[in-house]
Amino acid sequence: YTVQEAGCDALSQLCRGGDDVLDSIDAEGSISAVNGAMRLRIDNAQLQANGCFVLGKLFAETENAALHTEDALKALEAVVLAMNDHCHHVEVQRMGSLVFETIAGIGAEFLMELVAELGVKPVATAMLQHSGNEKIQVSGCTVLNCAFFSDENVHGRFPEHGYRALLSAMQHSKGRVQVAACLLLGRLATCNSGAESFGDCGGVIRTLQMVLPDGQMPGDAKEVLISVFVSVMGQHVGNVEVQRTGSKVLWKLATCDPAINVFENGDCVLCVVNAILHHCFDAELQELGCVVLK
Repeated sequence: YTVQEAGCDALSQLCRGGDDVLDSIDAEGSISAVNGAMRLRIDNAQLQANGCFVLGKLFAETENAALHTEDALKALEAVVLAMNDHCHHVEVQRMGSLVFETIAGIGAEFLMELVAELGVKPVATAMLQHSGNEKIQVSGCTVLNCAFFSDENVHGRFPEHGYRALLSAMQHSKGRVQVAACLLLGRLATCNSGAESFGDCGGVIRTLQMVLPDGQMPGDAKEVLISVFVSVMGQHVGNVEVQRTGSKVLWKLATCDPAINVFENGDCVLCVVNAILHHCFDAELQELGCVVLK
């Protein structure tokens, strides 16, 4: 039991106290100390999990200016190292994902950019490795959304395995995971930024290329996307954002390859009709539904 383990354990217990306890901790000094401990004992999974937990708590209490420091950046890099070295350890992955979710939640532009640069790849890996863990999936969707912090080259920034992570999350048993993943994958499929070479259907074509492993045909990918969006739309009829997103994606899928008639699938038609009927006062969805069914 080393000094580093004892220190991270102690800070972890303190961070589980109330706000008064957190306020009494020297955040900047503790961030620096935890970073050092995590780098020295990279082999110790429990220390890494405790370190990530402490960093998440401290980052949430730290002023934005303090997050500009070199120590804060090094600590985030230590979180990435921990997630890469302990990809099968669920607590390391959960706490590491939570650190980046916390940073993203602060909302400052420079932090969103930092999360996009450092966090999206390891968090997407965590989502794939631990597809059944609800908390990792929810944190992951929040973090992956940071790829949109700028309108430029979204698809270029988004990790290739992130598409498959979102596809898997849409098939999760928990509704909030399905919804979060649906909105984000739908945003990718209907956004052309970084995929302009494919024309108006750039986003959905790029998404089709990425959601299935090598060896699968684009037609297979289209069927998979249709299936998951129809399923989530059917389970969340009352969620207008899900209905808008799903309808837009089905329309993009229908227009990107005229040879394949998406709306020969009766479930697709039924989903869009249900969306229109359940949200008769939503002008955007009504207009979209009419265009789709035209």
